[in-house]
Amino acid sequence: KKKHHRGSSEDDECPSRPFLEKELKDIITRNMPPEEAKKNRKELLAFITEGVQRIWGAEAQCKVFGSVGMGIDTRTSDLDIVILVGEEHTRTGNAYHARVALSMVHKWLKKECWTEFISAARVPIIKCHHMGVDCDISYGITGGYEAAGRIRALCEKHEQLSNVIRIVKLWVKTLPLPKSDNRGLSSYGWILLVSFFFEYDLPRKEKGICDIFLEMLIYYTEDFDRKRFGISLRNGHPIQKHKLQCYRTSNRMTKPMALCIEDPLDPFNDVAGALYSETHEKIIECMIVAKQDLEDILDMPPDRRRGCLSERGEDLLLEVFAEYAPELSRNKKEEDRLKSQS
Repeated sequence: KKKHHRGSSEDDECPSRPFLEKELKDIITRNMPPEEAKKNRKELLAFITEGVQRIWGAEAQCKVFGSVGMGIDTRTSDLDIVILVGEEHTRTGNAYHARVALSMVHKWLKKECWTEFISAARVPIIKCHHMGVDCDISYGITGGYEAAGRIRALCEKHEQLSNVIRIVKLWVKTLPLPKSDNRGLSSYGWILLVSFFFEYDLPRKEKGICDIFLEMLIYYTEDFDRKRFGISLRNGHPIQKHKLQCYRTSNRMTKPMALCIEDPLDPFNDVAGALYSETHEKIIECMIVAKQDLEDILDMPPDRRRGCLSERGEDLLLEVFAEYAPELSRNKKEEDRLKSQS
């Protein structure tokens, strides 16, 4: 059976492609932050900046990082703010100085809105909710802000990067993988995976979200040799693991099949370094399943399409595929397999 899954844009070859492309765009649109949310975030940033400058003066700055700072935010994205005062900041920060500084911020902020000061964390933060916005405030750490600037620049360089990142982030929410606070791959790690693919493979501008997402899944499950190579966005191409500082300085050499994702701002930091070996395998397994599902859908004739995918909102690919093609869902496949064995 002939396949057309390496980026072909000829609609007559794959009648399902334009339909799926439209639905993915609709899902992105439905998950974009509304104008009111953008306005509230901007006002909250101004409010916090005003309070911070009452403490330290006009030299104090509040910088936005995270999804909002990268320009890839959705309607559920939190506002991440770092306070920078003079030269009292580094990429990693100083936990003691951060606790002292944030305690002063917390003293006045808790009178204005709901707050929680997590002072004992490795990176102390204040969590607050104000004007309908969830916000995390840190102090003196420039790493997140610098990373946000780098990803934003890449999104400006690659037309479809921000859209593919949004789709991947929504997809990851549906996966049976551990969260980052339980030694799972962080949102930043997934963003680096997508960004690296764009930098290394340079998808053609005319390619759609569906084709690029599928090609990325094919690259990481079939083409990328994770046993030999690590991912280095800083270099723009795969690097042999033994040449990466973040691999040599960790205990990862006992996990030969583990993903190695170099932090472009800190060559000694492997963003995937905390993951268990089985988590690495589960990530690849999830990619393989999504790749197979996408390929099945693209091979499906138009008369078997069902419903409007975007009506499912954030239940992205796992549920989307089940609705789009129930006979192709993994649960159905598993039921059929068990029936055949009985």
